[in-house]
Amino acid sequence: MGNLSIVQQLHEHTPDAMGINVAVYAAMSGDLPLLNWLSLKEPDVFNDPFYRVEHVAFDIAAARGDFETVQWLVATFPDAAWSLAPAALGGNLELVEWLHENANIDETQRNHYGEHMVGLILAVGHQHCFGEFLDDKKKVLDDLKRGARVAEC
Repeated sequence: MGNLSIVQQLHEHTPDAMGINVAVYAAMSGDLPLLNWLSLKEPDVFNDPFYRVEHVAFDIAAARGDFETVQWLVATFPDAAWSLAPAALGGNLELVEWLHENANIDETQRNHYGEHMVGLILAVGHQHCFGEFLDDKKKVLDDLKRGARVAEC
């Protein structure tokens, strides 16, 4: 982190040097000020149909539980569809709950009733529990909050 001033100087002298690699580096290092600056100065770096830098940043931030970066991404890219999986796989239950309540969740995570598949995502490793839990997201969240283990399902 702390690379914003260097990138700004580079941008002054060679604006064409700003590209996906800089944005990916910012995402991987969790450099929110740099991501924010890039989104303002080089918006074409984001929303690229071939390489979604905002999703790389989201996946990394969500997996490590970086609420600030995830919230910024959700606010900055309101039309993007986000996955609950990185936060869930990173063990960040509060972030999964926040995303479920505040973010546009990827359609592939909805069941045939149009409900979010929070139960499925949160129950990773609890496959034998899916049946009744898929229809009771609150129970899954409550059970996981209290530290339910596979045997308790």
